[in-house]
Amino acid sequence: MGRFAGRQSRPYLKAALFIGCITTSLVFVGCKQDKAVYQPAVAKLVQSADALKKANRVDEAICRLHAAVDISPDTFQLHYNLGVLYSQANRWAESAAELEKAVKLSPNDPNAWYTLGYAYTAMGDQAKRPSPTNGSQDMGSGPPTGPSAEMLAMAQAYYQQALQAFDRYMAVAPQTDSGRQQVQQQMRYLQAQLGQAAAH
Repeated sequence: MGRFAGRQSRPYLKAALFIGCITTSLVFVGCKQDKAVYQPAVAKLVQSADALKKANRVDEAICRLHAAVDISPDTFQLHYNLGVLYSQANRWAESAAELEKAVKLSPNDPNAWYTLGYAYTAMGDQAKRPSPTNGSQDMGSGPPTGPSAEMLAMAQAYYQQALQAFDRYMAVAPQTDSGRQQVQQQMRYLQAQLGQAAAH
């Protein structure tokens, strides 16, 4: 039951702040202020994504932001918010891919490292989940089986990546950041998962 310590608070609070974050940053290209203002086409796509997000049409909002990225591929905020949207849709691999781009563009942004750590944790948890037996073609005819050795190894790799992301978060986040305690708890969970694997 210890999975995703603080899951419903910080990362999903940040997801809820997606719209405010991106619309208040329209003057600049994301959080990177070394570039010109948003191109009008990007601003329109961002505003469209805003409206779609508010209407809970997340997949369509994702499409709008991808179109914005096509125009402005080096925009930190676009990749970060895509990562957040993918996480809301439980599309964790895609979330991690976008967040990896975000941290390359802004390596000292604690929010991006924080959310990336949760994405990799979710990917590890998914890899460890039991899967239905495939010895029969009848759906639901067999009990679930444990993950294969290959899937367990994949889970451990994701947990390691999550730890690295959380380590980076701890290095760049202010000491007063409200997420530090949650991250420490999450790191203990990850270390326990990795320790169990090593014991086997």
